[in-house]
Amino acid sequence: MKLKDTLSYLKYKKELNIVYGSTITSWDKVKTWDDVVPNEKKALIDDLKDEFKEQGCPLLKKLDNYFYFCESRAKRIEGENIKFTDKPALNSAQYNSQPDHFSLQLLCFQHERHKLCIDFELQKNN
Repeated sequence: MKLKDTLSYLKYKKELNIVYGSTITSWDKVKTWDDVVPNEKKALIDDLKDEFKEQGCPLLKKLDNYFYFCESRAKRIEGENIKFTDKPALNSAQYNSQPDHFSLQLLCFQHERHKLCIDFELQKNN
């Protein structure tokens, strides 16, 4: 490989790390809720916070700076093996109730559109 190609590859790899961050290889390395949020989702959340000064859905809860979860969904899935936890865990109700990128953009942060969300509707009817 030529030096120019190697430098281009290293620059590309550095850019990927900036965008996506390093991959967590073990839950033992997770110390905060933010540790389980990918960098591209953090960037999206920053953009949403700038665009919408207040989040739309009252059921969207936040732990640390970037970890959002749906309280309605978390309460519905809570059971024997899935419980609310103080620290991040694969089997926590909060971890398993994260809205995806699209839901955050199209529903959760929107002031009126969050009412179209099935989780919001199910909570309202309980």
